[in-house]
Order: sequence, then structure tokens, then C-alpha cells
Amino acid sequence: MDEALMVEEVWSDRLWRLTTTTVGELAGYSYLAPLRHISHITDLDGEEATTFGATVAAASRAIKDETGAELVYLYVFRRRRGTFPRPPRATP
Repeated sequence: MDEALMVEEVWSDRLWRLTTTTVGELAGYSYLAPLRHISHITDLDGEEATTFGATVAAASRAIKDETGAELVYLYVFRRRRGTFPRPPRATP
């Protein structure tokens, strides 16, 4: 248990680590990350890049099996840098 982040490691291998938030409003939120620090997903290389899809699929299946969740969503987060065209937002 990482007390500072309030997450618990639920699985890892020599390349990847899956943690889950255990308390608070986001309890159950899971985070898959490579053990090696990277700045961008495009920095995955070699075996990390090769195993990414299978690792995401295995983690998603495990989350569904353990929680009974109907769906597991995958998000890739990034920091916004520079100016990129954004699609127009729908107005209600």
C-alpha cells in the first residue's frame, strides 16, 4: 500500500505495474504503468511496446472478473503542450 497516493499494487511483472485506488471518491480507479519512467506512450520500446496490448487486455479482464464491472475503459492521459486544433464542443 502506498499511503501517500492511497493506492495498492495489485499486480506487477518485470515491465508493468497495476495499482488500484483503495479509498476516496475514486476508489477502484486502476492505473497501469510501465516500471520504467516514460514521458509519453510513444516512448515505449522493445518488449514494453510488444507486450502493451496483451498487458492491457489481461488487466482489463482481471478488473472485470474481480469487480463484476460490465465495462472497463482505457484512457491515455497526456499533458497539453503547444496549440493543437480541438474539435468544436457541442452546446446543449
